[in-house]
This record gives sequence, structure tokens and C-alpha cells, in this order.
Amino acid sequence: QEFRVRNRLFARQLVYLGCADIVLAVTLVLLSVAAHVDPVFSRSTRSVVCHSLGVACFVSRMVSVVVEAHIAVGTAVAWYRKMKLVVCLVRSLRIVTLLGVAWG
Repeated sequence: QEFRVRNRLFARQLVYLGCADIVLAVTLVLLSVAAHVDPVFSRSTRSVVCHSLGVACFVSRMVSVVVEAHIAVGTAVAWYRKMKLVVCLVRSLRIVTLLGVAWG
């Protein structure tokens, strides 16, 4: 039972971390492309696009950092076999992700 709960927590954490990192990678690529495409966009449009992509990049990085911290806490809690805390961590993953979005 407790092994299943720990595995479920880690699997969910990895999904959230993977999604945040995919968004980060895509926005970095798009930011690189948008910054160097002069003829396609006007200067003001390119500025808005680059700023928006920069915000998305920063937010996804903050989500990634917060989820990584959540993984570290979850690993420590599971190591010491504090199952009540593991259950709390399972329930708090969405809130932690929203905290990362708000922080970003």
C-alpha cells in the first residue's frame, strides 16, 4: 500500500515536471526564433511576442523549480517513512504547481 502511494506521488511529480520543462523548452526555442526574425514582424509586434514568450519561459521555470523542491521533500519524507506526509504531498502537488505559476 505505502509503496504504491510513494510511486504514485513520484509519477505525478515527474509528469508535472516534464510538462513544465516541455513548456520551457518550447518557449525558449520560440523566443530564439522570434528574436531573430526581423522581416516577419514589425518591431513592436516582435517586442510583444518576445515579452510574452519571456513571461511564459519564466513561469514554466518557476513551476519546474517548485516541483523539483516538491520531489526533494517527497524523497526525504518517503525515506523516513512518514506516510501521512506522503499523502499530504500527493494532495498538495496541484497547489504547489499553482504556487509556481503565481510566483512566476
